[in-house]
Amino acid sequence: MFNDFSVVKLDMKYVRNMDEIRLNKSYIRSMSQLCKDRKCKFLVLGVENKEQHEFLKEAEVEYVQGYYYGVPKTMSEMLSDW
Repeated sequence: MFNDFSVVKLDMKYVRNMDEIRLNKSYIRSMSQLCKDRKCKFLVLGVENKEQHEFLKEAEVEYVQGYYYGVPKTMSEMLSDW
């Protein structure tokens, strides 16, 4: 069943609340390892600050997305930057 997935995406609420809800950090680490074991990508959404970035790096999460890396852009903004 799990091998049918190529990407597992983790909602930003887990990252946003990981300091208040200690279990979230454990969950993120476990999911990261499970995805590595199953050879699928693990994408964590909602990274907004350096502390979150550093934790995800330490947890060996390879794919991250959020305002820490850049704000959303329209297609015309993206093309003008290119």
